[in-house]
Amino acid sequence: MNILILEDDAVDAELVKRELCRAGLDFTARWAQDKAGFVAALETTTPDLVLADYSLPGYDGLTALRLARQRWVDVPVIIVSGAIGEELAIDTLKAGATDYVLKHRLSRLGPVVHRALAEARERAEKRRAEEALREANATLESKVAQRTAELAHRDRQLQKLTLEVSEAEDRERRRLAEILHDDLQQVLAAIKFHLSLLNRRAKQDPAQQAIVTQVDQMLMDAIQKSRNLSHELSPAVLHQGDLGESLTWLADQVRAKHGLRVAVYAFGPVSTQSEALKTFLYKAAQELLFNVVKHARTEEARIRVRRLRRYLCLSVSDRGGGFDPRELRETAGFGLLSIRERIELLGGRMKIRSTKGKGSTFRIVVPDGEKPVNKRQRMEDRKPARCCPPLTSVAPDKKSPP
Repeated sequence: MNILILEDDAVDAELVKRELCRAGLDFTARWAQDKAGFVAALETTTPDLVLADYSLPGYDGLTALRLARQRWVDVPVIIVSGAIGEELAIDTLKAGATDYVLKHRLSRLGPVVHRALAEARERAEKRRAEEALREANATLESKVAQRTAELAHRDRQLQKLTLEVSEAEDRERRRLAEILHDDLQQVLAAIKFHLSLLNRRAKQDPAQQAIVTQVDQMLMDAIQKSRNLSHELSPAVLHQGDLGESLTWLADQVRAKHGLRVAVYAFGPVSTQSEALKTFLYKAAQELLFNVVKHARTEEARIRVRRLRRYLCLSVSDRGGGFDPRELRETAGFGLLSIRERIELLGGRMKIRSTKGKGSTFRIVVPDGEKPVNKRQRMEDRKPARCCPPLTSVAPDKKSPP
């Protein structure tokens, strides 16, 4: 090891070297007699240990200690002095000295140096471990930030892709509805017209007239079914009104077709940035009402819809037979599971509350649009929000349910 000795007395410097040899140390010593030599040695060598006299011409050990600490922070510095008071010794230790040894007790120098070097090695190992830990933490934080950004990007991609799939489905429904309305219904109407001409000629033959009448009824049924299917595939109100108006129209259709009375409660106009999202929520409500018709054994249901900040909230509830939500995965139909998966892909969630004999409530919350980049808006979105809380404003012709 390299040892730097600051000592103005050559005899004392040799005594220090002898004690170091007696301590069994393998070292190379550099001797500095004054401040200039000491500074030059600090600049040109890398000492493993500094042994500094306290009483020096023109400056003292504290100055030497500060010089050593400015250049090499972790190198142990031991003050070797002929006479030093207790208060002065304490001051040197407070200033950063590792230890001190009196010259008339140089026999203690070996153990003190061994202890100082051991402590220096421990500090060095601890520092290396801390640096390695800091580097590992920085690397981990960087990877976490990178993965978080990647997940956020994929989340946005999934949300966008899900909306695009919904838009494609909506376009296909509208195309099929237009085919039913513009093509098939027109063809059926033309057939019915020609059948009416044939019916005039068949008045003289009761058998033929009966057949014509039967075919005419079949055509009427086909036209009606085609019209109903066209409305179910792509209701006109879905592309004209807001979500509340669309759900009100759906409630009327469900009542007319299945006899289920559905009350719709909307908190103000519920508009959306995406037609595909509005269509999806409409289809989700339609599927949930169909489940009420099939399983709830009740004649009434309720729909609540509102906007809460950048989220759309929809709930469908009834007071029917209820079920155990834990059995939903095993008993639910494909439609309900598909709705839940689509909601999760959109960045939303669906909660189910049901008790046997007391009814069920399905609550859906989905974001309307992409995640905000505004910091204040992100903080607002982190606040806990109740899905579809009790309404303070409802349709004027209906009362809010309990």
